[in-house]
Amino acid sequence: MARYNPQSGSAIIYVFVGIILFAALMYTYSRTSQTSAPNMDKKKAHLIASEMLGYANAVEKTVNKRLMDGCSENEINFDNDYETGYTNPSAPAAQKCDIFTDTGLQYVYPPQGAGANYTAAAQPGWLNYAFSGNMAIQDLGTASPELIIWTITNKEVCDEINASLEHATADETFADGIIGTKFIGSFGTAGPGIIGDDSYAPEIASGCFARPVYAGMYIFYTALITR
Repeated sequence: MARYNPQSGSAIIYVFVGIILFAALMYTYSRTSQTSAPNMDKKKAHLIASEMLGYANAVEKTVNKRLMDGCSENEINFDNDYETGYTNPSAPAAQKCDIFTDTGLQYVYPPQGAGANYTAAAQPGWLNYAFSGNMAIQDLGTASPELIIWTITNKEVCDEINASLEHATADETFADGIIGTKFIGSFGTAGPGIIGDDSYAPEIASGCFARPVYAGMYIFYTALITR
């Protein structure tokens, strides 16, 4: 008769404990992989910034193509399979004015490391690209709000974005509820918030600035339609 070996039982327990610890580690990593570690490597921050600028540019080009194809600015539709609340009731059928389509541009999330060193509840712009029609950019076009793409990011990436655009990173203040409104065909009308009404430079159609109200929060934006 084979004798019971207590060491083999202990080894099995160690294996199970290892599996549980590894699963917990991977879960924690998946929840935080989009946030930035302190003192991010400059090269990595530059690559992330380049990817974000490139995606914003791709969205802008798609918006312009829809306008040239006959869509009105109020028919532009950011409806997608990942972030809810963007269905534009004024958009025509057959994805004619949709920005994200099955065969065209896809909605993606900001690259890993792009997130802010700031804890916030799930909201537009927090670890996702958001679209707003309630913010005007000072001295850009008219006083009407622009259509913008934006996301919350961190200082390292923000500085690299502005370096690529030959801007300086500065503080900016505005009401959160304004930029957080999702675009579904209607632009803000009554006293829109203004990007550039503080120390941040006006007439900048794309850039990144710090939110002094929340330490560690920076906002990257690009005007998709200047009005």
